[in-house]
Amino acid sequence: MAFSDLKFLFTAIIFLAGITLGWLYLRKPPTAKNPKAMALIGDRPWRRVGGAICILLSVMFVLGVYVVDVPDHPRVYAAFWTVMLVLVMWLMVLAARDLLHTRKIVAHWHETRRNDLESLTAPDSIDREDSEP
Repeated sequence: MAFSDLKFLFTAIIFLAGITLGWLYLRKPPTAKNPKAMALIGDRPWRRVGGAICILLSVMFVLGVYVVDVPDHPRVYAAFWTVMLVLVMWLMVLAARDLLHTRKIVAHWHETRRNDLESLTAPDSIDREDSEP
């Protein structure tokens, strides 16, 4: 396999993965149809922003590899890849935000389940000693 074939394969994989992930996150979540589930998890607008950034990064990556990759103009080259780096860092911040939100939801869910189980297994208000003849 020649270098240009590997370059094309690598950029195609990055492009398709970024577009697919971006499209999945830009769609409304399936829980949007269920108001009870949406009340539990809440709206996550940063996911749509992250999806848009994934799509933008995918397109910019392919353009950068094929158009800006040869540094004939070093300032344009440096500016382009700096913008790419800033977008990737922004995406990482959004991912961290989503992780913290998800951890909060899971902790709340565990607490609710624990409280439900405790209420089911709580002893009756009547003591067994008082009820024995």
